[in-house]
Order: sequence, then structure tokens, then C-alpha cells
Amino acid sequence: MSAIRIGAGPSLNGVREVDGRVACRGVGGVGRARELLEATRLRCQKGGELHDAIECLDCERFVNYKPSRNRRTVTIRCQWRFDDPVTDLMTTSAALVGVDPGTTIAAADELARRHGIRHLLVAREDDLMGVVCRCDLVPPVLEGETVGDRMSPEVWVLPATANLADAVDVMTSHEIGCVPVVDSGTLRGVLTRGDLRRAGLPEALLGAHRCEACGSHHGVRPHPSLEAIEFCLDCFDQAFTVADYEELGVGD
Repeated sequence: MSAIRIGAGPSLNGVREVDGRVACRGVGGVGRARELLEATRLRCQKGGELHDAIECLDCERFVNYKPSRNRRTVTIRCQWRFDDPVTDLMTTSAALVGVDPGTTIAAADELARRHGIRHLLVAREDDLMGVVCRCDLVPPVLEGETVGDRMSPEVWVLPATANLADAVDVMTSHEIGCVPVVDSGTLRGVLTRGDLRRAGLPEALLGAHRCEACGSHHGVRPHPSLEAIEFCLDCFDQAFTVADYEELGVGD
């Protein structure tokens, strides 16, 4: 697998922010920064291990930190590079959400909403059968239609040894927003376009489409009857009903 041409070394534009929660009150006053970080717990990635923020000071990605006014939370800011491993940024298997291919469209969409995610792995027992995005679940739904009817059965994966440059290459080359990460046939996690965006990857390299209504790059898909126009999921949810799909653009 080839890396993107910009090279593996340069840092991604911008920084990623992770919020940690201070475990007890009354710590970390003026001149007591170390005490505050020792009392702050956070996860650097979804499904990752909970650890003390003081450990971030030894991380090569650490940039700076900022406590909230009431010192109940601390925001850690970190800088990522194209040669960083995908395993450090991905959502780990412990936090992944999967569905059976026989799951109804409505049930799958509700599950994704409840967990605040856009991609669901479609699996039966330990067999990964495909991936479905919430944008694939947008109505209208045919009678009896299930997740298996709308999932993408061809799944591109990355080895656990891949770096972020490899991930960008796969996502842009195949126009996908989610790549499972495997190690010796075992699913280790999933890296999404959103993970890379939050890490500071320039939008031009992500290859995401743009919502005609709000300009968002999240979960954008063509309108069911007007394929030249694309909307994000939030605009679909807020502005359209199933009946509206047939009415949009009709009239004088």
C-alpha cells in the first residue's frame, strides 16, 4: 500500500483537543499545574484506556493544555503527524458498535444516533460482512429492507502497522469514510474520516463532499430525487420529511 505523495513526515494542520475530567475538587490552583494534571483522567481515543493527564507531558504529540474556569475539566491539545500509527488514533474494538445484516433500517439508525456515531459495522457472529454509514440509512425505506440491503459489502481494511498517510491514501482513493484496522485477521479498531479531520488533516485531502445547505462535510449524500444536490444528515433531519423528498425543486 502506497502512502500519499505529500510524504509521511509533516505535521497535520491544526491540533486535536481531548477533554479530561478532574477527579476531585480544589486541586490545581495557581502554581500547582502538575497537581491538576495528576488529578485529571482522560482517554486519548474512543475505547482507549483511561489514564492520568500528567502522562501527556511525556508524549511527543503534546502541545499544551487549558483548564476550564471552574477547574472541573482540562483540555489537552496534541499535534499529529502523517507517520503516526493508525492504532493511536482509531476507535478501538472495545468501543465499536455492530449490527446484524438482518437489522431493520430504523433500528440501525436509532442505534447510531444513540451512540453518536456515523458508521456501523455489519457482522454475523465473528464474520465482518460490511460497513454501513448513517447516510446510507436515510429514507425512503422499502418494505422489508434491512441493513444488509444497504451496507457496503466490499470493505477496505488497513493493517495495524499502517500510518495516517496510508489511511488518507485508502480513503481518498476509494472515496470511503471508514476503514477497519486489522491485525492477523483480528479487528483492532476503526479509523474514520472524522478522526482524521479532528486530528487536523486539511479538508482538501479528505475528499469529503459538501452539504449544499450548511457547508458541512459530515455524512453528506445525494438527495434521493435530485442527485446533483447533496445534503448532510443534519439538514435532512431538520428540513425534510419523506414527503418533502418528492416535492423539493418542484414548482415555478
